[in-house]
Amino acid sequence: MRSSPGPSTPVPYGPALGWRADWTTGHLRGGVPEWQVGLLNGGSHTVVVEAYECRAVLRGEDPQQAAPWTDVQGLAEVLTGAGLTVGEDFQLVTMGRFPLVGTGSYETTMLGAFSQRFVDEVEALYIRVRVSDVVGDSHERILDALRGARSTAYQRPAP
Repeated sequence: MRSSPGPSTPVPYGPALGWRADWTTGHLRGGVPEWQVGLLNGGSHTVVVEAYECRAVLRGEDPQQAAPWTDVQGLAEVLTGAGLTVGEDFQLVTMGRFPLVGTGSYETTMLGAFSQRFVDEVEALYIRVRVSDVVGDSHERILDALRGARSTAYQRPAP
């Protein structure tokens, strides 16, 4: 049984999982502009990634009929089946049981990089991450990885 924290005992807070993305270059062939997405833990404690799944909705596809949640390899098969090319249109990172350090900054762990063609042909890319914290509780977030990619507020780098 856990005791109540006293006045000087720090209360453990859950992770502050989030994501950050921007147009940049460096992970796709040819140095083309890419929407790079990274995961961050803004909490004060390290968490461990327990599960990591992806789901894509292709442009014009009914979201209810889209491919189910899958691992990175399954997502790559869906995307290549739609005519996109690994390393040219997208680069995905496989993640297993992985410690995600609470940084207190905006430093991220890269999840993927996506070309303009990818952004044009994929309506939505969701990444579901479940982590366990220092006391063993699980926390899950679903990231909308293409959110903001079509915004005119970002200046894309020149190829």
